[in-house]
Amino acid sequence: MPDAVQYLILSLCLFYLASGRAIPPLYAQIDTATDVNAPAYLFRMERHLRDTDVCALVRGDGQYHVERLAGEKADIFEGVLALADLQKLERLLGADELFQLTQEKIVMPMITVDNDKLLLSVLRPGYWQNLTLPDSESRKPFQQSLVPLVKWLEEMDKQKHVRLTEEGARNNCLPPGKIELKTRNRSASVTSTSTETEATATKQPVLISYALRAVINRLGNQQIERTCVIVYSAGRYHLERKRQRFGSRDVKIQIFEDSISDTQLQLLREILDTPTLRNKPYEEPPARIPVDGAQVTSLTIPRAGHIQKVNIWEYLNVPRLGSIGTLKRADNGANLLKPLNKWLTSNIQESKISPLQAAVPSDCEPSGSSP
Repeated sequence: MPDAVQYLILSLCLFYLASGRAIPPLYAQIDTATDVNAPAYLFRMERHLRDTDVCALVRGDGQYHVERLAGEKADIFEGVLALADLQKLERLLGADELFQLTQEKIVMPMITVDNDKLLLSVLRPGYWQNLTLPDSESRKPFQQSLVPLVKWLEEMDKQKHVRLTEEGARNNCLPPGKIELKTRNRSASVTSTSTETEATATKQPVLISYALRAVINRLGNQQIERTCVIVYSAGRYHLERKRQRFGSRDVKIQIFEDSISDTQLQLLREILDTPTLRNKPYEEPPARIPVDGAQVTSLTIPRAGHIQKVNIWEYLNVPRLGSIGTLKRADNGANLLKPLNKWLTSNIQESKISPLQAAVPSDCEPSGSSP
């Protein structure tokens, strides 16, 4: 692969890792417990492009809310679909291909081919069908049902509508009323991009009994690797390894689960409680810079009364800003991770256990209770 192309790919992947787009973040879920006296919501749709975000929410009676964000400009409008248009939309949503589509059937690559993510939530009898399609390539197997919906969203501004002000009407196309923002569990799919940012999530109640969640992303050698592990307070751990080569849609995944001893767990807690790590502030990794390789480690550590989040990165061959040449290495405290990396390697990553068969990846998100 030519150096210039590899620089571009690494730069784009680095941007996605830093922004959380390559590895899907925690999305808000639409709560089905809405006002029983209000018409049911038919579906919600959201499309993320490089410079534009568009979302739409439609009620069963045809009322709709649309938001289009392009840079600093927000275009928000509402209206009511004509009966014929509403019936056509219902037929699109009821097509067999879409009705039977589940998240497990959608390829979720670590490297996306473009900035064209689609999120869809359709109200089915007794549940919400929540789907995420990370790029245009992932939609190709389902074009028969998804292309008409994408076209419908693109043409919504042609409907008769009333424009609203951003201050009074912008709500990310979420239903009003009783909505709970929930952390995604292993079986739930994502529905919306109203996420709590990393910067604001540094203090929140600790509801799950775990000691550490670590996510390590590596870019280089024409591939991206992602290793995540969560260690629970009782000693159980869950480990996932993913790898995808540039130019390929194939993601190789291995999942492991086992337990560590009380002594190993105590040593981990001592490492996590060192003052330098405990006092490490949250920082966003630099993005949109060409590099030869990178490693970004994200730690989530429950503390007394809050959850600490830490990002530590190491970039190779980084261009010098405002001058000629490159820095061979740039990081924000990679040496701080040496004790933890050594513990993870000797106690978990080098464990002689076999990968689980037919296990479902969870990105090491905390489960509903401590194993």
